[in-house]
Amino acid sequence: MIRLADLLAADPSARVHGTPGAESFDGFAFDSRVVRPGQLFVAFHTDQWRETGRPSRFAYDEARARRALTAAGFAVEHLEVEQEVQRFASVEEALAAAIGLAERWKSDGRWFHYVRFLEEGGRTLTRSHLIVKARRT
Repeated sequence: MIRLADLLAADPSARVHGTPGAESFDGFAFDSRVVRPGQLFVAFHTDQWRETGRPSRFAYDEARARRALTAAGFAVEHLEVEQEVQRFASVEEALAAAIGLAERWKSDGRWFHYVRFLEEGGRTLTRSHLIVKARRT
């Protein structure tokens, strides 16, 4: 069971838009094709880690999220992108910030692209999420 109060307590910047449709969730889904009533839908935005040059297969842009949720029988009431772009003074600082992702990114080719981005003068790392409120129709 995932409680809304626990999610809000875990992230001081978290907020609720409008009246919550639920106070707890049976689980979560990150694939819109399998989200069920009572579940929380969690999605990366396509700009998540854009510096790697490869979006997650679970990433959605705004239009794709709307289409996918509508096709799954949901009416989108609110949709926005929440984005944080970290800026670094040096390559070393940028690599240190991404070190926890290195093994996974090495296995799927993203690490090479991120290092190349840094070598070419890039000094950012983007985190980007979709915030969506939708109800089953």
